[in-house]
Amino acid sequence: MISDNFLHYSVIICWALNILFLVRFARQWYEREPEKRGAWLALAAVALPALAVTCFLPARSGYDNNHSLLSLGSEFFTGNRWVLLSFKEVSPLFTDGVTDLLSGYSLSAILWKNRLLPVLSLFVFFTGLRRLGAGLTVSAAGAAFFFLNFLSLLNASSFSTTSVNILIWLVSLRALFDAWAAGGCGAAALVWIMSSMLLVISARFEFLPVNLLFFAALLSAKLARGKKDVLNPLNVFIIAAGGCLLGLWAAHARGLNSPGQVGLQFLPLTTLVYKLGKVNLAVIAGAGPSAADYSLTSGQLWKLRVVSIPAALTCSFLLAALAGIISAGPAGREKMKKNPGPLSALALWLIYFCVIYEPRDRYPLHEMRHHLYFLLPFAYLFVLGLCGCESAARGRPGRRAAGFYALCWGGIAA
Repeated sequence: MISDNFLHYSVIICWALNILFLVRFARQWYEREPEKRGAWLALAAVALPALAVTCFLPARSGYDNNHSLLSLGSEFFTGNRWVLLSFKEVSPLFTDGVTDLLSGYSLSAILWKNRLLPVLSLFVFFTGLRRLGAGLTVSAAGAAFFFLNFLSLLNASSFSTTSVNILIWLVSLRALFDAWAAGGCGAAALVWIMSSMLLVISARFEFLPVNLLFFAALLSAKLARGKKDVLNPLNVFIIAAGGCLLGLWAAHARGLNSPGQVGLQFLPLTTLVYKLGKVNLAVIAGAGPSAADYSLTSGQLWKLRVVSIPAALTCSFLLAALAGIISAGPAGREKMKKNPGPLSALALWLIYFCVIYEPRDRYPLHEMRHHLYFLLPFAYLFVLGLCGCESAARGRPGRRAAGFYALCWGGIAA
């Protein structure tokens, strides 16, 4: 009983902290944003179409089990703690609990909450890119790549916890990127990082290694630059306290997330071609999976790795992103040499997801939430490629920059 109450209240406290930090960051971003009007217009250009399309999509679950019924039937603030914690995604239920209290347990309110949360996620994603130095057009294009994707729209119009999971994860990554962009890594930044990671581990257990990877890269970069104050006594205490809380949640979540649920077979290349190519890029290109594809056995999935439309689209996307990164010019390459941490962490993130998320769909959009989670690191890779292209376009004479921006906005419109 004591441990259940402790875990439950730790989620509430961490939600409160993250809301406060997010509000503070939004205010700071607005104060230092050099192109306020353009930023709001760019956000609206992506957010309004996404919300409009979502409103016309039918509500769905997207699971083959009782996951949505369990989340909808939970009472976060007034229910039994043991029953609540037996559900593997606890922190997302906070938003359901608040919605229930405000709406009088309206099912429609839960649906609209899930449709509106991606707008907040889009703001977090967009402003995070701006904090890292991406331009307005590049940030808008990256946001459109992820939030105007059909998987984002379908997942938003559902009763599942996917919209909240994406928001929690983006806020946690945002805390890390904010600390990366800042000159130091103070106590407040560490509290935000550790509290947001607790929300991540109590939402989607498999996301946490990505956050830990970026956190390790952040600390390593600060120490490599001679910023020894990052390990002062107060910071060490915050990291240790956060680590203990994460350890408690890991021990609790271990019984709810068995290793056999993901990554049953080592098929990273097949996973890459299937999840990025076949059920994403190929769908957009009009060559998505057929009914026969969902009856493929694991032994037949090797066929996805031969020359095919999904494989060609996957290779084209990766090569285009790589070419964009390389084309950044001497200044861009020098910047990457000085800051190899984020790029290395992103590469490991891509490999990690190709290992743990296996292709195991049973019918169209069965694993649409996993497809969306899988897409997020590729959205950051897409932005990196665009940043390189923007640097290359600006560094050459003529109207190449104007053509690049026109191409980006044409892609957003398409």
